[in-house]
Amino acid sequence: MTQLYKFFSPLVLSTLMLFTLDVSAQTGNGISTHRGTQIGLVTFGPDVETGVLGEDNFVDGYVKKLGTSEFVYPVGGNGSFRPFAAAAPGTAGAYFPEDPGSDKTRELFNEGPFNTLITDPATSAVSNREYWDIDGSASTKITLTWNAGSEINALLAGKELSKLTIVGWSAGKWVKVPSSVDNESVLGGTSSLTAGSITTSEEFTPDNFSVYTLGVVAEGSLPVTLASFHVKAAEQSAVLDWVTSAEINSSHFEIERSTNGKQWAQIGTLAAATGTNLNTNYQFVDQHPLPGINLYRLKMVDLDASFSYSQIRDLQFGLNTTAFIYPNPASGKIHFNGITQNTLKEATLMDLNGKPLVRTGNIAGGLGIADVPQGSYVVNLRFNNGTAKSLSVVVEK
Repeated sequence: MTQLYKFFSPLVLSTLMLFTLDVSAQTGNGISTHRGTQIGLVTFGPDVETGVLGEDNFVDGYVKKLGTSEFVYPVGGNGSFRPFAAAAPGTAGAYFPEDPGSDKTRELFNEGPFNTLITDPATSAVSNREYWDIDGSASTKITLTWNAGSEINALLAGKELSKLTIVGWSAGKWVKVPSSVDNESVLGGTSSLTAGSITTSEEFTPDNFSVYTLGVVAEGSLPVTLASFHVKAAEQSAVLDWVTSAEINSSHFEIERSTNGKQWAQIGTLAAATGTNLNTNYQFVDQHPLPGINLYRLKMVDLDASFSYSQIRDLQFGLNTTAFIYPNPASGKIHFNGITQNTLKEATLMDLNGKPLVRTGNIAGGLGIADVPQGSYVVNLRFNNGTAKSLSVVVEK
């Protein structure tokens, strides 16, 4: 954004460089800087890492970061630590614990006040509890945070947390900025109604919007109505199944995968069955899941390029790679190595056509095959963590 009334003069403090015209000393857990038409600015050098001020300590004013690494900006106000995150060099910003629609914003912004009742069609509600002023001319994703004081439950008015979105003020209204709730919050722990973080889906220029806050996605803006979404293991593949109950003007689904809930990669696309109000079933198979935890979500894209995200589903692979059957060939009974009983849900001996012949949930004494004809078979192992593994065995008489 273009702020016409911001001026800086330098004072260097080691790796922490403080640019200010009116800065008070640190008090409690905050460093206060002036927020008037001439603002104080605390600038961190490119080698400074997130958490430099210590846990829950913050700057009650503007912070700037040099360098290109992702940085959690330690900003806050009114005694509350309310950081945002960005990665582009030179991004600066501050947190304001007040209604963005109040007349007080006229003191700082020539575009204010930012009326929370004026929104684009994709947004149904905007927070009147807080906002962030984030400036920068280089593209970056941004992350906003909330805590109990944000009253997210009241903002959502009974809707799911997945309906939360970042909104920015542009051209006289609040505009939905495509974003999704972080599974793992930058504040630590899992995002919930009382605390968490949300990150934009794509990089963009922060100056495109005057200020930012949290909002709610309008029901009518969703490209599809998702009735269910499940992920299961099938041998060494992940099978994603979902059902939609309505698809008006929907374009396609993009299947995304992550290992940490923050960086996502598109691994496939499926066209949508546009123009139906009937239940429609979809399936996508990830034939090459990553070792360990795999997180999956659906990006549901409309014909006008608007989109929303599904909830996140997880599946784990690679924990039972040493499992094998002995003896092999076998007769009478087969045993398993590398598998503990408390991790196994079920073992099933099947013929090569997939017909189950012997099934058990207890392999402690082995799997009886005395009545199984001679030939080649497959043992399908399903584990309590949702993974599966198939082993070949030859039965001899």
